[in-house]
Amino acid sequence: MNRSCVTAIATMLISVSACVAATGKSGPGDRTIHIAPGGKADADGSAAKPFATPADALSALKKRSAAERLHPTRVILHGGTYTISSPLKLGTEEGGTEAAPVFWQAAGDGTVAFSGGIAVPASAIRPVTDKETLSRLPERKADNFALFEIRLSDLGQKSFPELLPRGFGSGIKSSWPELFQDGKPLPLSCWPEGIGYAGGFKPAKIVQPGKLEGVDKAPDMAFQVGDARVKRWKTAVDKYQASVWFGGHWFWDWADDFLPAKSIDADGVVTMAR
Repeated sequence: MNRSCVTAIATMLISVSACVAATGKSGPGDRTIHIAPGGKADADGSAAKPFATPADALSALKKRSAAERLHPTRVILHGGTYTISSPLKLGTEEGGTEAAPVFWQAAGDGTVAFSGGIAVPASAIRPVTDKETLSRLPERKADNFALFEIRLSDLGQKSFPELLPRGFGSGIKSSWPELFQDGKPLPLSCWPEGIGYAGGFKPAKIVQPGKLEGVDKAPDMAFQVGDARVKRWKTAVDKYQASVWFGGHWFWDWADDFLPAKSIDADGVVTMAR
């Protein structure tokens, strides 16, 4: 998998230490702040000039006067998707009191969605022309085969998020980045092609059965892959510092895990990192 071809989906967290929720009608003295995708730089939070982001509304809440804080404030989110690059933290300054709460509510003019993802414009998807990259791929007989890439640097991203082991017993961790098209996640390319473990493979040889973490001190698990393509994986790891992951039922037949390979030798023996 080309690591530059995945767009990260970040996790958004709303930390609430004030009164936030509910719906209802405004009363005398209440303040209303509007937010809508596409808000302009000269926005003031009014219905005619809504703020563009929830962060703008938080800033306005902090700047409320003592008199304004005596009345409820309503933050109206108009329909659309709001891109969030960092957590929204609602503390005392952004919140209210039991007598004068702060309400966040949808305007009712469309679905409101918060997204920690990055929009990928069509202009960022381009054919791969680098000969060295193309040489790493197996030969394709189909005339209509084409390879495209998305460079994270073109989207303002300096690094690829760290991938962590996942599966049974891995605990709560950030999910892997995903690339979505029309609201649906695209599957990662894998070998062998198949759905789930039904399309998997059996190692040609178990070199070292491995260990249960925290149970014993046996060497790391190692197995031999009996397919010629393992040589390409070795080249990817050694020359391009690629990350090769394997999914399977490593210890228990009812517990699946995705684990990274630590090394691949010339005989196709894969040593796992755990």
